[in-house]
Amino acid sequence: MTALVPLTISAATLLSLRPTLLFRTAIPAFTDLTGHVFAPHFLATVLLPNLSFRGWSMDWFTGFPIYYFYPPLPGVFSALIGLVFGESLAVRISMVLSLLALPWALFAFARWSRLTTEGTIGAVLGGSGLLLMSSYWALGGNILSAITGEFYYAWSLVFAVLYLGLIVRAEGASFGGKLAGLVLAAAILSHVLPALAACMGLVPFLFFRPLRGAILESWLTAALLTAFWTLPLFVRLDQIGDIGWSYVPGVKDILPMEIVLLLPIAVVGAVTHRRSLGLAVLLSTGVVGVAVTMVPQSLVMRGRLLPMWFMAIHVLAGLGVAWAWGAVRSRRWITGLAVMSLAAGGIAVVTALRGMAPWREGSRMIFEGLTDTEGYGEFDELVKRLRELPPGRIHWEPGDLSRWGNEDAFTLLPMWTHHTTLSGFLRESSGLTPFITQLNAELGQHEVSPPYSLERPTAAWDPRAALLKLRMLGVRYQITHSEDTRDVLEGVLPKPPDQFGALRLFDLGAAPLVTPLDCSDVKAGHVGRSDWNAWWAAWEPGRPVLVEDPQSELYEGSPCVSPTDSEPVTILRLDHQSLRLHTSHVGTPHLLRIAFFPNWHTQGASGPFRATPWFMVFVPQSEIVELRFQPTWAERTGWILTLLGCGALLLSFFRPIPPLKRAETATREEVL
Repeated sequence: MTALVPLTISAATLLSLRPTLLFRTAIPAFTDLTGHVFAPHFLATVLLPNLSFRGWSMDWFTGFPIYYFYPPLPGVFSALIGLVFGESLAVRISMVLSLLALPWALFAFARWSRLTTEGTIGAVLGGSGLLLMSSYWALGGNILSAITGEFYYAWSLVFAVLYLGLIVRAEGASFGGKLAGLVLAAAILSHVLPALAACMGLVPFLFFRPLRGAILESWLTAALLTAFWTLPLFVRLDQIGDIGWSYVPGVKDILPMEIVLLLPIAVVGAVTHRRSLGLAVLLSTGVVGVAVTMVPQSLVMRGRLLPMWFMAIHVLAGLGVAWAWGAVRSRRWITGLAVMSLAAGGIAVVTALRGMAPWREGSRMIFEGLTDTEGYGEFDELVKRLRELPPGRIHWEPGDLSRWGNEDAFTLLPMWTHHTTLSGFLRESSGLTPFITQLNAELGQHEVSPPYSLERPTAAWDPRAALLKLRMLGVRYQITHSEDTRDVLEGVLPKPPDQFGALRLFDLGAAPLVTPLDCSDVKAGHVGRSDWNAWWAAWEPGRPVLVEDPQSELYEGSPCVSPTDSEPVTILRLDHQSLRLHTSHVGTPHLLRIAFFPNWHTQGASGPFRATPWFMVFVPQSEIVELRFQPTWAERTGWILTLLGCGALLLSFFRPIPPLKRAETATREEVL
């Protein structure tokens, strides 16, 4: 009967999400859900047919490694669903399932923690209250975060809760650690942070002998099973894009009013269930979430682990209410009614606060989709026009783009046209991100920063300067929406723009993908990130290209040859994974306007080398040059480790378990 509780919560959650709109096939609008449509589409159309889940995409950022710096599991799941329902509906389904699964994960956690029936009901009801939190968004775990795009985090949170429950259940079990490791691997491949919080929360329990073996075994199992993704991730961290996280959680973030009101009853739950190993593990994970907010800012945004803290408080509050109900039933009237009154007051106020949750109205706008936005007609006409134009790289003016859905609607242009875009959704996947941010500051007067980021423009509004950088970055088409930027570009460019309502489409002229460089235009040596940033801030036409070449391998002992004529480079083949070209400038450094990544390898040339702003330079040794995006030792080693882990896991499944002797069949309770 207790299974009716998570079933009821899941049903109520589904009904609250406007199911009549939720399952529309229109692409969601106004949130990151829009941008999440691209990755399943790319998986289904490019990667999965080649039996791969990650690789290189030319569609955003002058090229970027897709699913190297972003967890792949929910994306692969969405892509497989999308083969039947389409990418847009698949993203919606994956998002809602991540929310519906949380009550069931809490139910399993409570049962594996050996809570009573009342305690199980309280833990599920209380923990599911996390879904309704409205004091934050984009941190993950609640409905508001999921519908704005953080459903990868929601999936990881579900697996993290299951993992903690399996660790508690594995106390003394022979296979428990491996099974827990399998679930931990799913959490890591959904989103690193909830999995990280769960692992860090278990560190104190390494001193608790009954759990030590299961914890270490689960870590080893998860490390092997995820090595195919985590090893290349860690090896390539120097290539990750700096997205400018600078959010520092304060006391109001750690203890918002809806958590403060639950604290007294949560203390009751903690005291009355202080002997529960499962609750101790969950609380330890929550405390880690708070502690991480104190560490210096790095690649991980502080505050992303706070949902684990909120989860622990909600579960403990539910257990406090369950204990009070049990006290009333056992006729401990004064104690039970006092706690129940305290809980009722706090829950009533919390309910009133959450009754104004912005996701109630926001879900309608999001799920109606792009086709119902105010400027969809203009946007649709823009897409139709782009389909008629020659292929080129597109950029758009930053600012308030809500009339056409949001900025991420423009990132989907490669799905609908044969063009690519300078900006994209998975900004951490491109080293070009900080340079695009500065470019946007010069191009748009009203830049919109991501949530919880204090990213500030580093340059004043100057469309003329931005135009020069756009051309240098290989942009052919510029979209504007403000009158000021439009007027400046119209005064500089000879060709008038195409007009689609408030949108203007400027043709900046064809930009060469590959450019032979004069020897004086190349400066090779050791170049750090600070040099990259300083070069971009002071860039102007004619400034030498900086090339990362600390071992002087750029010319491989041959002197640099400046181009003697203006014969262009001919592109023979270009796709997402390879480039083949013909050049008559052998021995001359060539600037390739595709983003650098160590997996690119050349045939018929030295290099490629990383060059400013985040491009590649190679020196042809023959007239035919080919570049291919290929696995390196990191990918191969990661797959070997994962295959070893899978083999060990399968062997443990089929390993015969010796029968217990009659004297060894005593129950755990009898042993205790």
